[in-house]
Amino acid sequence: MADYRYVAYTKDRKLVHGIQSAANPDIASNILTSMDYKVLSIKPLPAFLPRWEPILLNLKKVSPREVIMFSRQWAILIESGTDIVSSLDLLRTQTTSRYFKEVLTQVNSDVRKGERLSVALSKHPKVFSRIYVQLIGVGEQTGGTESLLRQIADYMENDLKTAESIKAALRYPIIISVMGFVVVALLTFYVFPAFAGLYNSLNLELPTLTRVTLSTIKWLVDYGMFALGAVALTGVAIFLYSNTTKGSQQKDALFLHLPLLGRINRLNELVRCSRNISILQRASLPMAEILSIATESSNNIVIKQSLTNLQKEVLKGSSLSKPMAEDDNFLPLMTQMAGVGEATGKLDVTLSAVADSFEAEANDKTDKLIQLIQPAVIAVLGTVVGLIALSLITTMYSIYGQI
Repeated sequence: MADYRYVAYTKDRKLVHGIQSAANPDIASNILTSMDYKVLSIKPLPAFLPRWEPILLNLKKVSPREVIMFSRQWAILIESGTDIVSSLDLLRTQTTSRYFKEVLTQVNSDVRKGERLSVALSKHPKVFSRIYVQLIGVGEQTGGTESLLRQIADYMENDLKTAESIKAALRYPIIISVMGFVVVALLTFYVFPAFAGLYNSLNLELPTLTRVTLSTIKWLVDYGMFALGAVALTGVAIFLYSNTTKGSQQKDALFLHLPLLGRINRLNELVRCSRNISILQRASLPMAEILSIATESSNNIVIKQSLTNLQKEVLKGSSLSKPMAEDDNFLPLMTQMAGVGEATGKLDVTLSAVADSFEAEANDKTDKLIQLIQPAVIAVLGTVVGLIALSLITTMYSIYGQI
């Protein structure tokens, strides 16, 4: 298998270029022709630069919003009777992302060569997650691909909305913090030192608050870079340690037990877990496989370990709710609703309700936390600026009095 760089025209006379893998140039040309390309040139990739373009493409990402839109459009095309290859080819020409277009080209090429769609998608884990691939595989077996594509899109959209709402809520405190830091830096390193020179030239006794402020600013000017370097080195050391196995476990355990934030982090993890189990249960996958996918989708090592333990117990013949009730990482509501779902045969419905409930609680707690952060940031910045301003004012009055 070798890589060949090609230049070709599409049916609508658009010039395209890329890399096609094949056993020889003739096969690569045939693959491109089967994709309705008119090949202008096809050359082997130089041996000394064999993988630069694929590496550069892999460094890029496809936004979740684009995958969601693609999935919904794909479902409509399949429902209207368009075959997989034609629908992929149509959607590939419409996407604006070069990387996504290259991925869809490769998927289409693999499907044309006889590979199953789920296998072709699984080669691109940065774009199509494991849960995405598994549900497509179920759709291939049951014939309900368009319905599953809509479920995937809904699932991804809910996940994206949660992340975007948190980012939007944090945007204002971050902007205020940055602006406040700039103002304090200007006062500390430019405004106040100018007044300090005036005070020294007058050789007068300064108020206690002013002396303390001047000493603090002098220390920051003299040793601030060293302090900043120490903080940076400490941050790097913490980052490196948190990437070790033990450090990652301690970090994730801490995230689940932090005051205020711990509950939010736990709820968000359980929302993702409940939604994964619900959508995969609806697709009739075996519970052991469902838990394997849910484990892979989790972002917290502690929760991953709990899900792995659940999977081991299920493989031994246990129900889902029994080992879940023995693990403190799963909240009581989730455990109880899992038991109800198993008893009624509607586990997907009950866990979907759990996910909605936990998501609502997480959003509410996040909003309240941000409402606390905003006045706290303003209070801290106001206190610092106020102390500097008060130092200037009391000093001026002191100078007038002594003169």
